[in-house]
Amino acid sequence: RVSKHLKVVLSGLGGDELFAGYTHNDILLPMAMVSRYWRKEGSHSLSSLQRWLATTRTDFYFRVFELGLNMSDPVSFYAILRNAFDHNRSLMDALYCSYPKHWHNFAAETLRPYFDADNPDTLNALLALEARTKRINDFLLTVDRVSMAHALEVRVPLLDKEIVQFAFSLPSHLKYRYGQKKRVLKEAAKS
Repeated sequence: RVSKHLKVVLSGLGGDELFAGYTHNDILLPMAMVSRYWRKEGSHSLSSLQRWLATTRTDFYFRVFELGLNMSDPVSFYAILRNAFDHNRSLMDALYCSYPKHWHNFAAETLRPYFDADNPDTLNALLALEARTKRINDFLLTVDRVSMAHALEVRVPLLDKEIVQFAFSLPSHLKYRYGQKKRVLKEAAKS
């Protein structure tokens, strides 16, 4: 047990969230580039094809198809990438006999207020959305509960207010290029 030897430890939490270090950024980056030019035109209701894909054990193709249909809506794309399925009525009908109407698209609509649609840097806007939601409601909560259960204090220096402000002042191309995650952070830590 670490707490027998130490009472306080440092965590790298924040590095991946602020500086685009997660693998899903490999998928978010192309979507962010495409979404700038692709205007959403009407709903994407190809329900018979969706139903067929959902029943044929082609989960990978189904997921790619779902992501493709939502390329023009970064928040929906992000929700699907993070495993939300409530946008698809066919899946909802297959899983639940009946469900309240407000469950449809609940994940994306809950995330939407945290997304700055006016930000031309879509990847940065999605990183900010993730920082305002998943980091607080999942990552920090989990670290706090697990560490306190073991009488250990975990500090998160990368989430210092000035570092967070600095990270979000940077354009996403300085943080991430395909295959080069956390570019600025790695460069700063080289020495």
